[in-house]
Amino acid sequence: MTNKFKLIVFDFDDTLLLHNAFPRYRKEYEKTLTVNIQQLFEMGKILVIASNSIMPETLRTTLEELNILHLFTKLLIGRNKESMLKELMKDFSVAPQEVVFIDDQMHNIDIGRRLGIKSINVSRIQGIM
Repeated sequence: MTNKFKLIVFDFDDTLLLHNAFPRYRKEYEKTLTVNIQQLFEMGKILVIASNSIMPETLRTTLEELNILHLFTKLLIGRNKESMLKELMKDFSVAPQEVVFIDDQMHNIDIGRRLGIKSINVSRIQGIM
């Protein structure tokens, strides 16, 4: 990841949290996730979660259990990814070209791309697109 990106926006359900993963694989994934999130934080990246999760308490609890909650500057829960992305760019004074958005839903990826944001689709079946 180049230094041009300042803000990294993650979806939560099925992007950071893998609900249906086998326990053995989930633990390995969580260990790798924790290391990677820590590295991004140490690189000075602004880390944010923008989720339309219907269970925000699960989001906070999971991040606390992984000991990475403190690495996220903001946890944003809402229904509209477009308005959340626009709000985050305004709040952190960043241009779309300075944002990376990671999500598992292709319609959300399309929203990010329409806004000029580097958008990465994560799918358990197809890998990263």
